[in-house]
Amino acid sequence: KQWYQRRVRGGLRACAFMALQILPTYVIDMAVYSEIEGGWHPYITGLAVAGGMYYFGLEGAIIGPLVICILKFTINLYDVLFNSVGGGGDVSQPAEDAVSE
Repeated sequence: KQWYQRRVRGGLRACAFMALQILPTYVIDMAVYSEIEGGWHPYITGLAVAGGMYYFGLEGAIIGPLVICILKFTINLYDVLFNSVGGGGDVSQPAEDAVSE
């Protein structure tokens, strides 16, 4: 075989291999992200990773997103406890029963 035939065939294999690596990533990412509800924008997660690495070094890639998760949990907990019953208190009672007592 000529050298250019081997080069073209190798380039086609490389393109096929690249497509087999990239295409499933797009499909899987869309399937996973479509199932997530109430999450924050991925930009915030990226900032958490970058900020965590800035302050804590390599461990910050884990610590930064954990801090953001704790913040999100705290905000959601506050929202459930203080906004669902019209000012706080017992979340097991509906709001109209709490007013009638």
